[in-house]
Order: sequence, then structure tokens, then C-alpha cells
Amino acid sequence: MHPHEIHLNQLAITFENNDLTLATIHKLQNIQRWFIKEAEWKGLVIMRVSFSSMPNSREEINILAKAIIEAYQEARVDRCTKSNSRHI
Repeated sequence: MHPHEIHLNQLAITFENNDLTLATIHKLQNIQRWFIKEAEWKGLVIMRVSFSSMPNSREEINILAKAIIEAYQEARVDRCTKSNSRHI
């Protein structure tokens, strides 16, 4: 390690709106594999992922990235399904 290297240990993500961000967070928390919490930044709900106490190999990061994408897509489908059921 070089003395001036920067190593990030957190990731902050937000989606189209607070409800979708929260729904994605809850889906990932149900997996219980990563430390994922909600936080607020500039009035937005953000998903905060901490890497401090988890293995952070490239493979693990790829697994996490895939899980985030899948949880987000599921949250969007759930949101559309709920929205459509209100119009029936």
C-alpha cells in the first residue's frame, strides 16, 4: 500500500425517489449478507453500504452489485404492480 492511497469503505446510492430507495434497501437487508442502512443526504434517502467489516474481494463486490440491481428492479416491479392495482 502506498502512503497516499485512498481506500473507500462506504458506498452511498440513491434511486429515482425516496420510496424506491427505501424499498431497495429493505430487500437487501432481508438477505442479511451486507451491512446496508438508510441515511439522509441533502434531503434524500440514500442507501449506505459499509465495507468495513465485510470481505471486499472483486468477486464479493460483483455479487453485491448484482444484488443491488436485482433488488432495485424488484422494487420497481413491486411499485408498478401496486400502482396498477389501485387503478383497477
